[in-house]
Amino acid sequence: MDASVARLTGLLRPGGKLVVTAWAQGAVEGFGRLLAEAVARVREAPAPPPSSKQAASRLDSEERLAAWLIARGLTEVKVTRAPLRLPLDAALAWQVALGSGFRGMLAGLEEPVVERVRTTLAQLLDERKMAELDATSLVGAGMRP
Repeated sequence: MDASVARLTGLLRPGGKLVVTAWAQGAVEGFGRLLAEAVARVREAPAPPPSSKQAASRLDSEERLAAWLIARGLTEVKVTRAPLRLPLDAALAWQVALGSGFRGMLAGLEEPVVERVRTTLAQLLDERKMAELDATSLVGAGMRP
């Protein structure tokens, strides 16, 4: 993550702007625990934690994201919180599972096993009455000097 953003920053012209997003602290955590439980049930073993958890926690507040962008050499850094709560159903839950760092929990699983995780996740959403996803994000922007 650090190297990728350093590379992108290096591609900017002086005065060019880089914008990144990160999950706010607490956002998607309940969902992540539920997905981990679904994986654990299907595998009959503890699920691996999402690989992006440690990296994400480095950027999960306005202050940490701003400091991180400044450390990448950006100036005029501004971070804005974008609160967002979405109605959560099985289809959106699966999109989030596949389209985020949570996908790492499915790494190495055969397709039939992944399908069982999907159906188990849908069942857990229903059982736990989890009908909302906290997708609050932080939007950080900075300029290359």
